Amino acid sequence: MGNQDGVSLTNNAAMTYTDPESGTVTLTDSENMNVREPVLSIAKSLNQPFPIAANSTVTYTVVVQHDAASNWDAYDAVITDTIPAEFDAATLAIAGVTASGITPPTASATGGVVRVPASGAFDLPQGAVVTVTFTADLAAGYIPGPSIDNTAAVVWTTTSGPNPNERNSGPSGEPDGQDPLDGGTLNDYEVSATAGFNQADFGDLPNSYGTTYASSGAHHFIDGVTYLGAGVDADGNGQPTNGADGDDTDAAGDDEDGVQFGAPFTPGASVDITVTASTAGYLNAWFDWDNDGSLDATDRVFTDQPLSAGANVLTVNVPAGISPASLYSRFRFTSGQNQATSPTGQAPNGEVEDYVLMSLGDTVWFDNGAGATGVANDGIMNGSEAGISSVTVELYRAGQTPGTDTPIVTDATDGSGSYFFYGLPPGDYVVHIPASQFGSSAPLAGLASSAGAGNANVDNEQTVDENGVDEPNPPANGVSSASTTLTPGTELLDNGNSNPTIDFGFVEVDWGDLPSASYETVLADNGARHLIDGQAFLGAGVDAELDGQPTNTALGDDNDGNDDEDGVIFLDPLIPGRDARIQVTAGSAGYLNAWVDFNADGTMSPGDQIAADMQLTVPGVYTITVTVPADAAGAATIYSRFRFTSYAPAGSVGFTGLANDGEVEDYALVSLGDLVWLDANRNGTQDGGAAEPGIDGVVLNLLDNLGNAITDANSNPITTTTSGGGFYYFGGLPEGNYVVEVAPSNWNAGSVFGSGGAYEGALGSPGQGDDDQDNTDDNGNNDDTAALGAGMRSTTINLTLGAEPTTDGDTNANSDLTIDFGVYTPVSIGSYVWLDANNDGAQDGESGVAGATVSLLVDDGTGTFVTATDVNGVLVSDQTTLADGLYNFTNLPPGDYRVQVTPPAGYLPSTAQTAGDDNDAENDSNIASQPVAGTYESGTFTLVSKGEPTESGSRAGDNQDDAQETDGNMTVDFGFFRPVSVGDYVWIDANADGVQDGGEIGLQNATVELLDTAGNSVTDVNGNPVGTQTTGVDGLYSFTDLYPGDYVVRVTPPAGYIFSPGGADPDTDASNTDSNGYDNVGNI
Repeated sequence: MGNQDGVSLTNNAAMTYTDPESGTVTLTDSENMNVREPVLSIAKSLNQPFPIAANSTVTYTVVVQHDAASNWDAYDAVITDTIPAEFDAATLAIAGVTASGITPPTASATGGVVRVPASGAFDLPQGAVVTVTFTADLAAGYIPGPSIDNTAAVVWTTTSGPNPNERNSGPSGEPDGQDPLDGGTLNDYEVSATAGFNQADFGDLPNSYGTTYASSGAHHFIDGVTYLGAGVDADGNGQPTNGADGDDTDAAGDDEDGVQFGAPFTPGASVDITVTASTAGYLNAWFDWDNDGSLDATDRVFTDQPLSAGANVLTVNVPAGISPASLYSRFRFTSGQNQATSPTGQAPNGEVEDYVLMSLGDTVWFDNGAGATGVANDGIMNGSEAGISSVTVELYRAGQTPGTDTPIVTDATDGSGSYFFYGLPPGDYVVHIPASQFGSSAPLAGLASSAGAGNANVDNEQTVDENGVDEPNPPANGVSSASTTLTPGTELLDNGNSNPTIDFGFVEVDWGDLPSASYETVLADNGARHLIDGQAFLGAGVDAELDGQPTNTALGDDNDGNDDEDGVIFLDPLIPGRDARIQVTAGSAGYLNAWVDFNADGTMSPGDQIAADMQLTVPGVYTITVTVPADAAGAATIYSRFRFTSYAPAGSVGFTGLANDGEVEDYALVSLGDLVWLDANRNGTQDGGAAEPGIDGVVLNLLDNLGNAITDANSNPITTTTSGGGFYYFGGLPEGNYVVEVAPSNWNAGSVFGSGGAYEGALGSPGQGDDDQDNTDDNGNNDDTAALGAGMRSTTINLTLGAEPTTDGDTNANSDLTIDFGVYTPVSIGSYVWLDANNDGAQDGESGVAGATVSLLVDDGTGTFVTATDVNGVLVSDQTTLADGLYNFTNLPPGDYRVQVTPPAGYLPSTAQTAGDDNDAENDSNIASQPVAGTYESGTFTLVSKGEPTESGSRAGDNQDDAQETDGNMTVDFGFFRPVSVGDYVWIDANADGVQDGGEIGLQNATVELLDTAGNSVTDVNGNPVGTQTTGVDGLYSFTDLYPGDYVVRVTPPAGYIFSPGGADPDTDASNTDSNGYDNVGNI
């Protein structure tokens, strides 16, 4: 048995045996033996390449040496080395074989195996050395990873050939005996040596920071224990990139996960970062604050900062004056102190991680088309379009909710509209302009995102396109970009680490102005609005508003200082059941959508749309003809909306919401109307009540201010007819000047004012005739003179939105319901002047008084009664009664009248009079006063149309007004009597026969008295007491100027005379020769 220590070993052996018969144990003599073996060594080394990468060439050196102190030569030596699978076997090559003490053996490199000699074996005497050098390339698909080891071996024998006498060959039959080193498969002696190259982790900052091996780049040998984050991968060399992501994007995978950045690195901020370590160790870190391309002492933030295993929160104090460019940083972690205190060079263990913090921003600008080459609302900053300053801009991480969550950083645009966020870790971000910037006094008040093509691709690296996602309600929600991804080294500027392309273009907005109580007009209701591009509009142009301008007049946009609602003209009124034309002027080719709320219900239903995506192919004037529904509103305001866009909306432009260009124009139509009524008292004022009803069935025409008929689209005049108590309406009218006419045809036979009509012969009331917005007055002309061919007309009525009265029965200031027409029918007054023979003041079938002069007086408005005039203004002539005593004044305007009667001489008014005003009794006498001697006047009779009494027909004069019974008062009667007298003869009845016989003489000095039937003295018609008379020698007496009535004549004869025997009642016996004495009463 031998060894390889170069020492000869001595051993002895002896044998014992036992005699089987005697059982005696016998020990033999001992035999000494010397064992000697050669002593060989093998060493292997390599030349480690940098970079260690695919196709890198590795040079190996294998040295086999026989120790000079060995006490035996080695025989049949063979050197082998099989390269690992990471190498390309085809590249394996022998670089050289050298030897000392022997001739250099041959060598081969085949199939990935190096063999020396190329075939056979060689002997290696004591002190001899063989050196083999070979090369191999790492395979093309090699990915740096763990250390690559391979082993070289040398085998040999101790004899030069087989010799059965030397040594038991064992089961293998090998003369050397059996070698157990490799399980009995190799019978020769063997030694081996392993060589491998260490893997390292490199950084990936730009090479100015020291990154590659040639630049003394920072690198750490991987020990599998010390690293940042979840692990570390091997790099063949530094991976310098502008994005500091060479190590992240190589085939070995991204191991740069040990540092987590929180808030952006803004100047002067203290920012926490989280560093995760695999084990306890020490951190050194640098930030290139001044962006000079190197990491110096002023850039160091941590020096051997102790870290514990796991997450470590560290604070970085950002200098106030850092550069707003890419912010590069390097983190080096080791197990011990002072192992990586420089930003470059080698470290025995651990990991280096390099990072870049990025930036984004650009411009908030007014996309208004300024300048010769500017195009408004195109989403491109062109021409001389200017930035908007002082706009607050917020930055959010993707996944946050802008406006709700807290932004990670904010900025404000400078004088050129620029904003900038820097010190940002790579990742996904959203830029947001908050809702506050769209308030009434904020820099973006009234603006909306322009319709930029860049909206859909926020990462398209266009520096002049608009990236705000269209937001229908910026004052509520603000405007955000889409999510943008900051990817190191791929952005537009600053070594690919800055995206200066997140732009926000804003344009002015045109809003509608329909009343918001009924229609969607303001932003809060998603009101109709259009981004202004200066190209698509109606009429002559379009102006901007901050929000909808709702008014009941739809003039909010018109009254804001710049009226742009000039693109639509209503050529015809919107009359129920009629066709109407609407003229639309387009400033460019485009598409029109339009609605009219015909029934004024406050909503735009599908049936209200009069134009749906109507194409207007060229700029110019277009006419739309619509048929107005039969149930369209009359007196209510009819509202309409017209929306014009340059693009085919395909249903996207509705009554509400945002359109990307064009204009919205809202309109209100006005109305007029009111009442045709019976002005019974002709005062030109509606007094109400049953006495002054409205008149149905009156036809009215609508005229222009020149008196021409206003027509519909088919040239048919616009007319209407009163109903529902005399009311009429003309609705759906554009602002302007109008005249309303009560049609002359109303006086045709069979019509309401014509022959046979309910108000036959009606005349126009006196009235203001003006557009005075008084709902109680008459507005017609032709006062007192309306007839066939004339009619009545109002003066010019100027209809102005919002300026019409609200005291006319509605609160709609767009409707003038004060254009009223009062009419009256002529009235009459008359009756009977009669002889009231019995002076009882009642018509007892007594006869008329012929020859009486009857005059008519009227109140002139001041309480003074003057000679009346008829409806034509002609003075009313006096009338003289005929034998029938009748009189009748006709064709009079309603008013307060008095009748004067001057009877023939000798007539006096009846004593019993009904002297009050408006006494309609048929059989009384109505004398109230005697204004002058001999002339008698009635009380005041107020004559009104259709309000006079219907007489019984049983009295004289009743039937004089039968044709228009309620227009005449035939109850104004005058009773007169002629004064009477009584008297005769007191005589001496010589033969006492009670009869005047010839020759009998009068009785002188008889006292004669006139008494009433009660025996009282009486007065005459002049009010004078009737005195006692004394008869003369002729015996005559006479009482004159007496009222008709019952009287008693009392005679007291002189002494000595007595009455003759009584005669007949003087009322029944008209004899002038009898005696009427003795208490008989006579009626005169």
